[in-house]
Amino acid sequence: NSDSISPLNDYSPLPSSDQTINRFQPILDRFDYITKNAAEIQSDILRSIIRENVSCEYLQQFEGIEELSSWAAAETESETADLTDDMTRSNKIRRDANYIHEFKETVPLITHPDIMPFIQRIAEHGNDSLPRGLLTAAPVEGLCLSSGTTDTKAKYLLYHHGLREGTLEVASIAAAFREG
Repeated sequence: NSDSISPLNDYSPLPSSDQTINRFQPILDRFDYITKNAAEIQSDILRSIIRENVSCEYLQQFEGIEELSSWAAAETESETADLTDDMTRSNKIRRDANYIHEFKETVPLITHPDIMPFIQRIAEHGNDSLPRGLLTAAPVEGLCLSSGTTDTKAKYLLYHHGLREGTLEVASIAAAFREG
């Protein structure tokens, strides 16, 4: 659809200031919504991550992950209802906070070395048959190296569709703020 051209793919001549603001307004509005509803958005993202990846080998090692998957599998209220009512929003945030706490208790915070054995198993397969279900249910499109800025040593990172989409969204937000 030519009406929904992303600012990243639009190579037309630079618009006037008023046209730039209008072109980027939906992106700025989405960013504004996300920042004003951060707790709900983060809860929904965690639910989605658990729902999509609960069967992965990495998460299956944690006792209690199956119970969390039932919370994640339930449709979020923001997917099924208008959360303009402050009481409904506050109840959702409070309820989800309990599950988020349980998730933190079930799945520990990790560092890159903790998942390196999984990454090595993925790397051993090569690009022709990258396995699914070790760290993510999403098909792994490849491995890339970090810049090594944390401890001057580059680390292998998984690359998949969700990461690409997230990177493009961040880039479009940055462009909207820069240009808008």
